[in-house]
Amino acid sequence: MLKTMGFDPKELSFGYEFEYEDLHYLFLPSDNDEKFLSLALPAVLNFNDEEHPATYEMMDELNSTIKYVKASRIHDAIWLFYERELQGNEDLEALLTAMIMALEAALINLHGQVRDAENDDEEEDEEE
Repeated sequence: MLKTMGFDPKELSFGYEFEYEDLHYLFLPSDNDEKFLSLALPAVLNFNDEEHPATYEMMDELNSTIKYVKASRIHDAIWLFYERELQGNEDLEALLTAMIMALEAALINLHGQVRDAENDDEEEDEEE
C-alpha cells in the first residue's frame, strides 16, 4: 500500500519506515491482529521533566483533543501514534492520508503547546 501511494518504505524488524514532508513515519503492522492499523511519528520531542514540567499536561491535552491520536512517552521522548481498528471496507489510501494529516496536526499542536509554555516561562522570568 505504501509503495502504491508513492512512498519509499524501508523494511524494519518491527514494521516500515517512510518519509513524507520531512517527517519520518513508522507503519507498525500487528502480527496478531490484522484489523489493527498503527502509524507513528517517533521521538517528536525530547522528554525532560526539569525543562518541561508541564509535558504530561501537554500530552493529556493532545490526547483529549485529536481523535485517534495518542501521545506516549517512550524512553526519553514523546512519540505520536494514530491507531485504528479496520472494519474491512475502508479505502486504505484515504485512511492513511487522514492518519498522516492527523499526526501532522498533533505535531503542530504539541509544538504550539511547547512554544506557549516557553513563552510563559520567559514572562515569569521577566516578572522576577
